[in-house]
Amino acid sequence: GKSTLLLLAAGILLPVEGKVVLRGIDTRNLREEQERQRYVSFVYQNMEFETDESIGDLLEYVHDNGFHADKDPGLIRELVEVCELDRGMTKRTQEVSKGELQRTIIAFSLLYGSRIIMMDEPIFALEDYQKHRIMKYLVDYARSEDLSLYYSVHELDISEKYSDYLLLFHKKG
Repeated sequence: GKSTLLLLAAGILLPVEGKVVLRGIDTRNLREEQERQRYVSFVYQNMEFETDESIGDLLEYVHDNGFHADKDPGLIRELVEVCELDRGMTKRTQEVSKGELQRTIIAFSLLYGSRIIMMDEPIFALEDYQKHRIMKYLVDYARSEDLSLYYSVHELDISEKYSDYLLLFHKKG
């Protein structure tokens, strides 16, 4: 269903028939993973991974090795605040809660600097107030940076609230 659609649109899965075009490029032509990641970052619903590095070091690494032209370290500080990552900066990914890890992965997706961000249930493990805060930030950030943001969420109130906001933005922009 929706996860498969997002994976096809991101070029992670390739269609058996037909083609998928991502910002004017057939996803089959994005052979190298790094080339695809220049265009699209993907946040999986239930992503887990273990690291030796701290979350703070990983945030810097993702930002420094991504595709942001300006490499503004202020973005890291802003995301640490918005995503409430300050308590986990010295921890490794396997040492934080599911919600902290999900917020970290959302921060990674913005720090990487891809022009399209696709998120499959990005807020499922967050507290209610965090869900709204982060979704509003994502939508505002996408608008200010002229990014495409695609996401799926099971919570209809959030989906309706931010989908309307995005539709209004696209009609005006």
